[in-house]
Amino acid sequence: MEDAKKRYLKALNKAADLLARRNHSEKELRDKLIKFFEEDLIDQVVAEAVERRWLLPPEELAESAARSWSRSLKSARYIQEQLKKRGLPHVEWHEEEELEKMRALLKKKFRFDEDDLLQLDYETRTKAYRFLKYRGFTDGLIRKVIHEQF
Repeated sequence: MEDAKKRYLKALNKAADLLARRNHSEKELRDKLIKFFEEDLIDQVVAEAVERRWLLPPEELAESAARSWSRSLKSARYIQEQLKKRGLPHVEWHEEEELEKMRALLKKKFRFDEDDLLQLDYETRTKAYRFLKYRGFTDGLIRKVIHEQF
């Protein structure tokens, strides 16, 4: 019986250590703990973590993560994939926010000035399209950004 108690405390400490480094979803926490502990022990530890409010509610965690990735100029598609991978709910995204992220990425990549009203040549448009497509932005929004004036 004493051994089971030690194992439980060890698992609880591992969960606390992981959650102290950054917020995790329940799925992420389970995926990391499964490498070291049995399923039934993980269930107990996750229940304890929820009771102690170590785990944020999924909606709150999803919003926080989405804002962070958005500040890093990640596309809505990338953000949704990351949330799904972590077992978190989808968040709403706005077209204008996506357009602003793409403009910022293009200005950074191609060194456009705010006041530059460059007429992009075919080669530059193609490079810009590939650059944004690779980062997960949608075709329609890419066309909208590439064909407008910066």
